Amino acid sequence: MYFGLADLAVALAVGVAAFLLYSRTLAPGLLGGDSGEFQFAAYLGGFAHPTGYPLYLLLGYLWSHLLQVGDPAFRMNLFSAVWAGSAVALTFLLANQMIRLAAPASLPLRAVRLAALFAAALFAVTPTFWSQATIAEVYTLHATLVAAILLALVAWKARESAPGRYRLLYVAAFLFGLGLAHHRSTLLLLPGSILFIFQSRKWSGSWRQRFAGAARALPLVLIPLLLYALIPLRAPHMPYADVFVSPDQVIQLYRPTAVWFLQHISGSVFSSALRSPAQALAGADQAGRWVIEELSWAGIALALIGAVWLFRRERSLLILTGVSLLSFGVFNLLYGIGDIRVFYIPLFLIASLWAGLGVAAIITALRTWLLPDPGRPAAPAYAMAMLSIVALAFALVFALLALRMPGLDRSNDRAAETFWRPLLAGPVPSGAILISNDRDEMTPLWYLQYVEELRPDITGLFPLIDPDPQWENVGQVVAGASLSGRPVYLIKEMPGLEVKYLLEPEAGLVRVDGPAVNSLPGSQRAADFADTVRLTGFDLRPGLAQPAAPVTIALYWQPLRQIPADLTTFVHIVNADGEVVGQSDHKPGGDYYPTGLWRPGELLKDVHTLTLAPELGNPPYALEVGLYRPGSELVHLGTPQRVGSMGRARPSDTVPAELADSIRFLFDDQLALVASQISPSSERLDLHLYWQALRTPERDYTVFAHILDDAGTIVAQQDQQPVSGEMPTSTWPAGQVVADLVSVPLPINLEAGSYRIIVGLYDVTTGQRLPVASEDGGQVGDAAPLGVFAWPLTS
Repeated sequence: MYFGLADLAVALAVGVAAFLLYSRTLAPGLLGGDSGEFQFAAYLGGFAHPTGYPLYLLLGYLWSHLLQVGDPAFRMNLFSAVWAGSAVALTFLLANQMIRLAAPASLPLRAVRLAALFAAALFAVTPTFWSQATIAEVYTLHATLVAAILLALVAWKARESAPGRYRLLYVAAFLFGLGLAHHRSTLLLLPGSILFIFQSRKWSGSWRQRFAGAARALPLVLIPLLLYALIPLRAPHMPYADVFVSPDQVIQLYRPTAVWFLQHISGSVFSSALRSPAQALAGADQAGRWVIEELSWAGIALALIGAVWLFRRERSLLILTGVSLLSFGVFNLLYGIGDIRVFYIPLFLIASLWAGLGVAAIITALRTWLLPDPGRPAAPAYAMAMLSIVALAFALVFALLALRMPGLDRSNDRAAETFWRPLLAGPVPSGAILISNDRDEMTPLWYLQYVEELRPDITGLFPLIDPDPQWENVGQVVAGASLSGRPVYLIKEMPGLEVKYLLEPEAGLVRVDGPAVNSLPGSQRAADFADTVRLTGFDLRPGLAQPAAPVTIALYWQPLRQIPADLTTFVHIVNADGEVVGQSDHKPGGDYYPTGLWRPGELLKDVHTLTLAPELGNPPYALEVGLYRPGSELVHLGTPQRVGSMGRARPSDTVPAELADSIRFLFDDQLALVASQISPSSERLDLHLYWQALRTPERDYTVFAHILDDAGTIVAQQDQQPVSGEMPTSTWPAGQVVADLVSVPLPINLEAGSYRIIVGLYDVTTGQRLPVASEDGGQVGDAAPLGVFAWPLTS
């Protein structure tokens, strides 16, 4: 290639310097996420998540077995640092070659090298690239291949008429194939490369001849793609190819089918991350902020100067790098995965090249201004100006290095080690299933199991471990794991998941003790909201309201169909005057199992705790429940509904001593009529009833009192809520005694005779009366006989 020994020596020096920088900030060992996966997959010679990365895994396997320094996790981190240093060295050579093609012949070689060195150094300290150089990841090898492809193309152009110049195109083609065998975004170099090659003045012959020449390079592109055959060759032998949950549940991470293979290497699982053009434009602002963070405003200004300089002096290089930069930028805007910033590394590399060209452009302009006669010796003013420009450029690099190093230093990152090793050494039951909501947290376990053979009896699971809906989210993962009959634990607290499961902290983990809903709600109230979700009932503790006291309401939800959003539920406690005296709003399920993940038919328990107002106002207090979508405007799901009520707290009433021997009647083992007294007058019959809750009643029951003649005909009656509705029965705690007065108006024309009095309870919503039994257990019917009185009254 068009380089001297001095150029190669500088490239080696800057590459080694970058490697030493990355080694100083290198993660010391085990990591989570993709890094943890690559640490064990490369060492085992296995397979990784789509798109497979066979070149990386093959090289990583050789590296981690040939290099006997540290453990395999550390070696793979160091592997990234090596490729990062290589990418920086190639960036210097690439910038050097581009500046030589664009600069006038009079520009000194030392100026060319200094400008190229600045480009390489600026790229070396871009934070995203630096962050990938300190962990086991694929992006530093990707950057190396991108730089190598661009360098082969630029070097081909530099050899104007040298014999064998087309070999460099074949080198570029082979490197392109290696890039495709590593990271599929290498395809984004294709548009710029084709335009660059076909517009070149050196590319002689007709268009047909040009295409024929390009076709000869095609086998060199395709040959490296044979590395993908390593996936079906190696994957079946990997211990993680099948994840055993139970004999009936085996998750196949590798499937020996052509469909699976094509989906895997094409990354079709990520197709859902593609954005619409409108969404892409909305993300452009964020991408712009990233570019500023990576290069700084000064670096961007230099890059713009370099691009303009290329436009004026060597447009073919602007086509190659500019179209490639645009391709990466547009694709990244359209691709909405969470770690998309790492996909911008080739864009940052090209921008750094332009910044180096910008420095060269400024030096060239100074030379033209201060040395109008190229034949004259360099004036001191020019030398001073050039040194000042170079000094300022490198001051920028060192300032960025100093500012960024503390945040990018991973040398003390032992989080995965300090979490997993003590956990596995602790009392985790044999055969337990450990669950996280995040795959990134689980990969260190797999490394420790498959590389170090620690606790192979444990199974680690996480959402989307398999595309089957059964493993779609952490709630479903726990459900699937619970079917195995094995002990199931969460590796951390996941607030909100208690809507679906009973959770109990244990030895640093959270034990799953079964479903959260394992019995009927204390108060069964069916209320549907927009035909989407049903409230099946609630539990209320305490049932009676006290000023400034806490209240807990557990709502029992059942989705009728998929809920289209993450909703907030609320409980309002409203007094008889319509004033809200207690309120709770929250997102049930939190971030781990919000309503958008709930499945039709399942039962969820949503617990609200609130504090009542110091002044409660008049009872009773209605429970109003609803769901809404939060935002600038609240959008309710259906209409809020009143589903129950509370009475005002008061001490149990006392049964008068003279009534202590009254006959007791039991109403469906919920309520007892423990005493009663009849007080007739000329206008009405007063019944003094003393009720006692045997347990918290299921409903708000209505009391009825009937006066019957000898034929059993009702001659007078009164139906009312106990205590005039101020104490609904569903709010009475077990043991509570309530004195109630029922006044039955007597008809004016009541005939003389003997009349029977009966009392009962019924559910006003269904009309169903509670069955009545006597104290000794004998069945009475659906009403309790209280006695007889004669009319007219005798004095």
